[in-house]
Amino acid sequence: MIAAEEGEIKASEKIVDDLKDGIVKLLKELRLDIDRDGLESLLSSVSGDDFVSMIALFDNIRQLTGQLQDLTEQSGEALDIAKRYYGMHVVLVKIMDRMQHRFITEIDQEHIPRLQGYTKDAEGNIRQALELIRKEGGDENILRSNIESNELTMRAAKLYTEYLLQNADLIRAENKQIKKNLSTALNTYKTVKLSSDVSRLMKTGRQNFEALMKLQIPPLREFRNEMLRKEYQRMTTELLNP
Repeated sequence: MIAAEEGEIKASEKIVDDLKDGIVKLLKELRLDIDRDGLESLLSSVSGDDFVSMIALFDNIRQLTGQLQDLTEQSGEALDIAKRYYGMHVVLVKIMDRMQHRFITEIDQEHIPRLQGYTKDAEGNIRQALELIRKEGGDENILRSNIESNELTMRAAKLYTEYLLQNADLIRAENKQIKKNLSTALNTYKTVKLSSDVSRLMKTGRQNFEALMKLQIPPLREFRNEMLRKEYQRMTTELLNP
């Protein structure tokens, strides 16, 4: 059973590799230059926890967006290409928005609370050292050196907290502009998509009209009732010549 499962895994991995090769080939046919490593990054989840991976993903999307922008300009804003460009630009702005939110959240919910915890630990160490000195329960010189070290730790934690809060405020301000950019990008994409949809509908309608106009119905043949006419003549002849 294990051997069979391993065989299925290898077969599935081969299918995945073939699909990835197909995607790279398709992108190249669309004149988008991307290799397998770049594709792996594009296929990685934007919601992943690895901030470095998200930055790499952003860079890959940025390069593709640049290529699509060039193709859009070279094509004279061909709607099928333009729609890809503006759609990719929306993805790029969304990734930036997510990374900024992630950065702010990490500062507010992870780094600051952790620094506050370190400060409390340093305060506890100082209280303990002072108590040991008071009771003569340890080497006073070392304990006072520990107190200085803990005080330095507290000052460093406070300074770094202020630094992080300033960074968070800067990113919040940047994110307000990104929100505007995202709204603009989405509206532009919808505008381009609408133009593309109307253009495609017009093209389809024109093609259907032209195809319909080419259709010709053959002229209707006159019905002369030959069979009944012949039978009537035959019967008339027989009646007249008994």
